[in-house]
Amino acid sequence: MPPSTSIRKLIEQALEEAREEFAEIVKRKLEALMGDGEAAPRRAPKPARPEGRRARRPAAAPDEPSRGRRSRAPEAHMAELRSRVLSAMPMGEPLKRARIIELARVSDEDEPRVAAVLRKLKDEGILQMRGTKASAVYTRKG
Repeated sequence: MPPSTSIRKLIEQALEEAREEFAEIVKRKLEALMGDGEAAPRRAPKPARPEGRRARRPAAAPDEPSRGRRSRAPEAHMAELRSRVLSAMPMGEPLKRARIIELARVSDEDEPRVAAVLRKLKDEGILQMRGTKASAVYTRKG
């Protein structure tokens, strides 16, 4: 017997079993609705939550603050990154973010923070940005 027919038979068997189970479930539900059979016991409704400001409790503070991926860097560290980025960028020369990171000799874990520094410098008017995201080119204004 070829393997495809045995798989087909297994699938047909499984479908038949599923149909039988489904028919049994539908039969029980109909009996419960009509009152002919025993209805499955219903769960008790959840108690109503108290309303108002006093009902809300503040979340428990953790013993130690978690060091997540998006933890804030100290201001001194961000200032150091800013000075590294500015010293690495020559006036008027357009550079991509990867090249700026390379010239500033920034560690791998600080690469996302360099993006924040570049954004801040652009907002302050020190840098000019053309393009978006990965294709962005930054130029230091003179």
